Amino acid sequence: MVLSLLRQALRARKPALRLTRMAETTQFPTLSRGVWTLAHYLVERSPAPMPQIVGLKDNVLEAARVAVTFPIPRTIYVVNEAGELQGMIPADRLAATVFDLIDSSHSATSRSPFTKHTVVKQASAITAESLMSPVTVTISDDKNLSEAMRILYFSQLDQLPVLNEKKEIIGVIRALDIMREWVEDTLETQLGDETQSMHTTFTSVASRPRDGHKFTPESLLAKIKETEGARLRVYIGAAAGVGKTFQMLEEAHELKRQGVDVVLGFIEPHGRIETETLVEGLEQVPRKRMEYQGTTFEELDVDAVIARRPSMVVIDELAHTNVPGSKNQKRYQDVLEILEAGISVITAVNIQHIESLNDAVTRITGVQVRETVPDAFFQRANEVVDIDVSVDTLRTRLRQGKIYPIEKIQQALNNFFRKGNLSALRELALRRVALDQANKAHDYRQREGLEQAAIPEKVMVAIASRGSAKRILRAGARVAGRLATDWVAVYVETPKEQPGRIDPHDYAALQENIRFAKELGARIVKLKGARVADALIDYARKEGITHVVFGQSARSRWDVMLHGSIINRFLREVRDASVHVVPLEPKAITSHNGHAESPRR
Repeated sequence: MVLSLLRQALRARKPALRLTRMAETTQFPTLSRGVWTLAHYLVERSPAPMPQIVGLKDNVLEAARVAVTFPIPRTIYVVNEAGELQGMIPADRLAATVFDLIDSSHSATSRSPFTKHTVVKQASAITAESLMSPVTVTISDDKNLSEAMRILYFSQLDQLPVLNEKKEIIGVIRALDIMREWVEDTLETQLGDETQSMHTTFTSVASRPRDGHKFTPESLLAKIKETEGARLRVYIGAAAGVGKTFQMLEEAHELKRQGVDVVLGFIEPHGRIETETLVEGLEQVPRKRMEYQGTTFEELDVDAVIARRPSMVVIDELAHTNVPGSKNQKRYQDVLEILEAGISVITAVNIQHIESLNDAVTRITGVQVRETVPDAFFQRANEVVDIDVSVDTLRTRLRQGKIYPIEKIQQALNNFFRKGNLSALRELALRRVALDQANKAHDYRQREGLEQAAIPEKVMVAIASRGSAKRILRAGARVAGRLATDWVAVYVETPKEQPGRIDPHDYAALQENIRFAKELGARIVKLKGARVADALIDYARKEGITHVVFGQSARSRWDVMLHGSIINRFLREVRDASVHVVPLEPKAITSHNGHAESPRR
C-alpha cells in the first residue's frame, strides 16, 4: 500500500515553481568565466561527475544500479553502440518503474517479497529504450558558459547534456553550476570541493589549482578520448614546494583506479615523506644509469618508456638538463619525443624556468636561472595549470623541512623565499596561465570562424629605431597595469634597417628602447615589412590587440594629408582597438621607421 502511494505521488508530482519567462532581452549577470567553452569548463571547474549513461538494450536493473552509484545529476542518458545520445530516463520515471517491480513482486509472493529470480526476470524485459524520452535541448561543447546560462533560463531546465562534435555526451552543465559561479563572483571567494580524496593525510593542505577545483580522473579521461593524439598537461608553480609533484602522483593513482595504463617515467620526491608515500603502488619505468666523470647518474629512459607504451606517463623536473651523452640534451626534449610516439604526458615545472620570463625572474629574485624551457614547448601543451598555495603556507612548509634540508632553510627564507619574491612569482604564474588560456581560446575561435571574445585585454606599444621611446613605453606599462594584463612592444624592421644596413646610432637607440621595454615587463616582438603601418595593423588584427599606444609629434595638417598617418589608419582599420596617443618631444621622433607617427606609411 505504501509503495503504491509513493508511486502515485511520483507520477502526480508537479514541477517546482520557476521564474516567469522574461523577454529575450533579459540582461544576465556577467560571470568571470562566462567566456569559457563548456569543454574547458567541464574539465576545469564543474563539480558534477560524468553523466550516468546506459545503452539502448540495457535493462532497468542496470539503469537503477547506475542511478544509485552516481546519484547526482539525477537524469540517466541513453546512448547507442556508437556512443551517440538517443534519449534520457528521468529519475521519477525510473523510480516509478522500480516501485512497480517491487510492488508486483510483493503481490506474487507474500512471504518472499524480493525473490531474486522473479525480480531479475521482470527487470530484464524492461529496456532503457522503452523507458527513455527524447532529449529536447542539448548544447555543444564549443559553446560558452554564458550561452549555457541563457539556454537553461529560457528552457526552464535544471541541466543540459553537453555533446562533442561526434554527438557523444561528455558531461552535463547544471543550473547549480551557474549558481556556483555567481556566488563565487559575488562573494569574491572560492567554494570548497564537493569530493574528498582518498589520500586524506595530506590533501587538507595539498595544493590545488588556483580556482579551487581538484581535477578528476574522469575529466582527464574525457579529454584523452577527444583525440587520438597524445596529450600534454603541464603543471606550473611559483616555486618548489607548492605541490606539483604531489598533484601529479595523486592524479596518477586516481587514473589507475579508473583503469588507465599510467606509469611513472621520472619522479623526484626530494626526500618528502608524503610524496614518497604516493609513489608506492604505481609502476615505475626503470631509470637509465649514466656514467659521467666518475659519477653514476640516473636519467629518464626515453626508449624504455616508448617500448612500454603506456597510455599516460608522469615525468617530473621538466627543465632538467640531462647528463652529457644522453639521447637528448634537455628533459623537455625527452617529453616531446615521447609525445611524438603517441604517449600522453603529465609534467611539471616552476615559473622561473620559462624562457621568456627568465629576465623578469632575475630582476625579481636576483637569481639567474640557468635551466629554461622554451615558450614553444608550452604551445604544444593541451593544458597549462597553475598549482598555487599562499605565501605564508609555502614559507611554513619550508620551515618544516618539507622543501629543503634543514641547513638550507634559513638561507632560502632570506633569499629566494622572501615574501616579496614569492608574491611576484605567484603573480607571474597566474598571468602565464591566463595568457595560455587566452591564446588557446583565440586559436579555437579563429579556427572555427567565430567572433573573437572581447577579453582578455591586450596592449601593444609601437617603438622606433631612433630616439628614446621611454615616454610611450611607460604609458604602455601603465595601461597594462590598470588592465592587469601582459603587453608587447612591437618594432618593424624595414629593408633599410636590416642588419648591415641600419645606421649604428639608430641600432644603439633601438637596443636601448628594447632593453627599457623588457625592464618594464614587456614582451618584444619584431616584425618585418616594407610598410610599417601594414605590418602593425596586420599584427594587431591577428593577435586581437585591444589597446595600441603610439607616440606623435607636432605635424602640420598639410604633412598629414601629403604623407598619411598611421594613427588615422588604425582608427579606420582596427575598430576594436583603443588608440592611445602620447605627445613626443621633437628629438624623440625623428625616426624613419615610423612608429612615432612617421610619414609615407
